[in-house]
Amino acid sequence: AVEVCYTGSDRSSGWLFEYNLIENHRGSSGIVDVKCAKDTTVQFNTVRNSPNGRIDLRGGIGGKLISNTSINSGGFSVLGEQHQVIGNVVEGGGGLYIPSGNITGPYSGRDNPSRQAPRNNTFTCNQARHVLGAWADSTYSIPATNNTLNAPQSVSRENENNNTINDSYDCGSVSQAVSLSSNQV
Repeated sequence: AVEVCYTGSDRSSGWLFEYNLIENHRGSSGIVDVKCAKDTTVQFNTVRNSPNGRIDLRGGIGGKLISNTSINSGGFSVLGEQHQVIGNVVEGGGGLYIPSGNITGPYSGRDNPSRQAPRNNTFTCNQARHVLGAWADSTYSIPATNNTLNAPQSVSRENENNNTINDSYDCGSVSQAVSLSSNQV
């Protein structure tokens, strides 16, 4: 696992984390755990068969989560401000709580997600709840745009534009995350 910075940091890390294949990870949730996402780009990575494994942007301003794939794994988690969350794919396993605006509630007292504009992401047969465009108020509005959710468990749709939700998608061929034993890794 990779951890960048410390929780709550507004520092610029300048990291580029790209073209990695992570398979059969048995550890805790943050495989790539970016705690200071300013000037950090996480792109073109694949996480596969890692039930709890996620790529996280956990704070900061202006990070990029672009064209990553999570198959039968934990998905993605995004906190902080003004991150670009574009072209990611999550199939089976976890999902993504991508707020595209200011929220209150589960992240109170932490680095509240604000002013996100997730677009062109695809989520298929995930076990997690998805949120598109959650807002605490409507004074500053960036909609979640052109995202596709196939057979989602639960979706909250608030400030969103041109998203596709396909409730009748057949998940029979999509594997779901299962815990791995030490001899399977």
